[in-house]
Amino acid sequence: MEFPPQATHVKAATITTGDIWIIILVWCASLVLINPIGNFPLNDDWSFALTVKHFIDSGDYRPLGWASMPFITNALWGSLFCLVAGFSFNVLRFSTLCLSLLGLFSFCLLAKNLRLNRSTICIAALTLAFDPLYYVLSNTFMTDVPYTTMQTLAALFFVRCLKSNSNRDLLIGTLLAIAATLSRKLAIAIPLSFSIVFIFKYGAGFRNMIRPAISCLACLGALLVFEYWLSATHRAPLLYYKKNAELIYMLTHPNLLFMVAMANIYRIWLYLGLFLLPVSLSVLPTIKITRKNFAIPFSIYTVLALLFIVWHGLYYGKFALPLLENIIVKAGIGPLTLQDTYILSMHGIPELPYHFWLALTFIGIFGAILLATIATHCALHLARGFQRKEISDTEVAGAFLLLSAIIYLLPTLPGMIFDRYLVPAIPLLAVGILASVPRTEQSRTNIAQRSAVIFSVIALAIFSICGTRDYFLWNRIRWMALRDLSLNQHVDAKEIDGGLEFNGLFLYNDSYVPRSMKSWWWVEQDNYVLSFQELLGYSIFKQYDYRGWLPPADRKILVLKKATE
Repeated sequence: MEFPPQATHVKAATITTGDIWIIILVWCASLVLINPIGNFPLNDDWSFALTVKHFIDSGDYRPLGWASMPFITNALWGSLFCLVAGFSFNVLRFSTLCLSLLGLFSFCLLAKNLRLNRSTICIAALTLAFDPLYYVLSNTFMTDVPYTTMQTLAALFFVRCLKSNSNRDLLIGTLLAIAATLSRKLAIAIPLSFSIVFIFKYGAGFRNMIRPAISCLACLGALLVFEYWLSATHRAPLLYYKKNAELIYMLTHPNLLFMVAMANIYRIWLYLGLFLLPVSLSVLPTIKITRKNFAIPFSIYTVLALLFIVWHGLYYGKFALPLLENIIVKAGIGPLTLQDTYILSMHGIPELPYHFWLALTFIGIFGAILLATIATHCALHLARGFQRKEISDTEVAGAFLLLSAIIYLLPTLPGMIFDRYLVPAIPLLAVGILASVPRTEQSRTNIAQRSAVIFSVIALAIFSICGTRDYFLWNRIRWMALRDLSLNQHVDAKEIDGGLEFNGLFLYNDSYVPRSMKSWWWVEQDNYVLSFQELLGYSIFKQYDYRGWLPPADRKILVLKKATE
C-alpha cells in the first residue's frame, strides 16, 4: 500500500539553474590555478590509458592486469574522446573533467528534484566540488569520479521513480546503474537500496516486488555475463578477483576481520566527518535540539570516538590524519610515487606540520561525531515515518540515498582501502542527510554558524587547489626530466626507476617478479633513479628546482645516477 505524501518539509526556495552554473564556473575557473595540462599519467591511470589505447588501435578490449574493476564503461567513454581528438593523457583527462562537471550538475539536479533548501544545496555542491579527493581525481583518468557520476545519475532517476512510480524513470535508472556496475562492482548498492525502499513505500505486492527486483537482476546479470566473457576469452586482469579473495580470507579469519573492520570504521568515519563537515554544519540549525534526539547520541558518539582514538593509537601507533593511503598524504595531495617517499618512506619533500594534521584530525573527529548524531536523528525520524506511514517523498528519497551509502561502504570494511574509495559515498550522504532531516520550521542561522560553514568550504577549496597544483607541478617536472633522460641522454627505459607511473607505462609485465633492493614497480635496472632527495650509492646527475604552495617551500626533484664501483 502506497504511503500518502506528507508535507513534513517546509517549502523553501530551491537551487536555480543560474546557481548551478555559477558553481560550475567557479569550479572551472579554479582549474586555471592548477593547470591540469600535461601528456603524462597520474596515479594508476596509466593502466587504464593503455587499455584504451589498445582498444582504439586494435578494436580489442583487453584490460591490463593492473585493473581490479570491470572498467569497460570508462574505457568506452575515454575511447569516444580519443577517436575524435587522438590518444593522449590530456584527452583522457578532459574526458574525466567532462564527467566530473556532469556529476556536479546531476548532484544539483538530484537535490533540486527533492526541493531542498537553496543555501544548503549550494553548500553541499561546493563541498563535493572542492572535496580534495573529488577535485584531484577529476583531473586524472582514474575511475573514481566517472563512477560517482554514473552512480549519481542512476540515483537521480531512481529517486524520480520513488516519487512517481514511473516505468520510464525505472528503466533509465536501471540502464545507468548497469553502466555504473560495469565500471565498478559496488554499484549494485544503488538498485539494491532502491528495491528495499521501494517495497517499504509501495508495499510487498507481487508487482511492487518484481519491478525493482528486475533492476537488481539486470545489474547483477550484466556483471556476471561480462565476467564470464572476460574469463572465457582469457581477458580477466591479473588483479580482477583480488578483492574477492581478500574478502573470503577475512571471513575465514574472524579475529583479523574484527580488527581490520574496526580500524576501517574509525578511518572512514573520520574522513567522512571531515569532508562532510560543511553539510553537517549547514543542517544543524534546522534540527530541533533536545536532550533525547541530540544531546544523548552526541555524548555517546563522543565517548565512542575517544575509545576509537585510544584503541587505534595503541594498536596502530597513530590516530591522526592521514590514515588512509593514496590521495591525501603528509605533504598535501599525492601520491608521491617515487622510490624515496613511496618505497623507503623517506621525507624528502616538505610536509605539512604535525600540528596541522593534529588540528585537522580533531576537526574531523568533531565532524564525525556531528555527522553520526545527525544521521542517527535522520534514521530514527525515517523509521518512525515508515512505521506510521507518514513520510514524504523527499524523506523516502533520503532513506534510499543513505541506505545506498551504507551498502556501498560495507564491503570496504574487511580489507585494505584507499581514501579515494570514499568519493562515491560523499554525494549520497550529503543529499541523503539534507533530504532526511526533519524540518518543522524555517531554519535560523547565526553569524557564527554561517561563518563556520563558509570557512570550512573555503578551507577545503584552498587545500584542494594548492595541493592539486603542487601534485601536477612535480609530476610535470618529473616527466620533463624523464623525457630529457630518454631523448637527450639516450637512456633506455629499462635502466630507469622513474616511479610507478613511468615504469608501469613502459615496462608493465604480468609475470614480473619484484627484485630485492629495487622498487616493486617493474624496475629492470636502476642505474638512474628519480628522487626527491639524495640516496646512498647514487650521485646527482641533474637537479630540478621548483616552489610548492602547500606548504610554501622550495623543493627539488633529482635525477640520480648509480655510482660506479
